Amino acid sequence: MHCGSGEQAVYFAFQEAEVTVIDISPESIRNTQHLAKNKNVQLNAQLMSAESLSFSDQTFDKIYINSVLMHVHQEKVFQECHRVLKKTGTLVIVEPLRYTPSVQIYRLFSSYKETRPKYITLAEFKKNKSRFSEFSHQEFYFISPILLPLLYFKSNFLHELFFFASKKDQLLTSIFSFLKSLCWVSVVKYVK
Repeated sequence: MHCGSGEQAVYFAFQEAEVTVIDISPESIRNTQHLAKNKNVQLNAQLMSAESLSFSDQTFDKIYINSVLMHVHQEKVFQECHRVLKKTGTLVIVEPLRYTPSVQIYRLFSSYKETRPKYITLAEFKKNKSRFSEFSHQEFYFISPILLPLLYFKSNFLHELFFFASKKDQLLTSIFSFLKSLCWVSVVKYVK
């Protein structure tokens, strides 16, 4: 939905999807349009809030949201997504979770702090499943975010160490499912 840098929108357009993106930032819209033009792909970019979509009911087959819910009125966005999704349409959300011990120190110094994000919880995602016929989720990055600074170094070994820790996170959360709510990122899928 919100286009941010436009990279993901362009990626979907390369997959031959008919892409419509929205953002409340005119600069993000311009950047996305410029990137699409440079990559020679077509997409529709519109200045709009996810809380009040101007699209007709049942317009979209799929809606993809990445790291937006922390900045909006979540209930309104869920209502609007449900309204504009076609029957059997899919809503996919990638969002950082609230109770992540391993990233709390990063959040203290993050530029996001100024926007006062309201991080969602896994329980809140589950609460919204009643609107949809199907609901599934997968969580990522439990302990591995502690190693995030390693990604700033141009070292294959350090990058591999981070990805090794990420795989161990998956093993931990598969054994101890209560840890899922403490992961950094959740990927949630709803089907109308």
